[in-house]
Amino acid sequence: MSTNYFFVSSPLHLLFSSNLALRHDGDHNIVVLMPRENRQFSPFADLLAEDTSIFDEVISFETGHQRSKFAERRRRMALIREAVLQRPADRIFTGTDRRVEFQYAMHIASRVNPDVIGNYVDDGMVSYLGHRSIHGIAHRYIDPLFKPKGWAID
Repeated sequence: MSTNYFFVSSPLHLLFSSNLALRHDGDHNIVVLMPRENRQFSPFADLLAEDTSIFDEVISFETGHQRSKFAERRRRMALIREAVLQRPADRIFTGTDRRVEFQYAMHIASRVNPDVIGNYVDDGMVSYLGHRSIHGIAHRYIDPLFKPKGWAID
């Protein structure tokens, strides 16, 4: 039995991930809810936790109420590390490969299982059609310079 992690950051990614998880019936499917807004997935998390017909486990990051973004990031990284070490991943699906949580999960998973596969689940809206914010100065120069300094990766 394979273990699949689904990193979900939007309701659309949840829909795609649910469809993929159903196609991997018989595998151990774990959904990791990473909302952009703190309470975005509350109704979904409760429903998914009660009904294990799609996902066997639910990890939700929206319940943390740390004082700083740094403390919250450390909490999330600890949850990812614990989950992936406890149940090593064979495949990790994500809708946004630039999220540090996904990158960290791939890092930890590849230490445990060098054959882990990262799958990018994309709707094509931004990556293929583009978005005006992608071409802005903040996205191209400022974010790459300063964002990594705030990541709490051990």
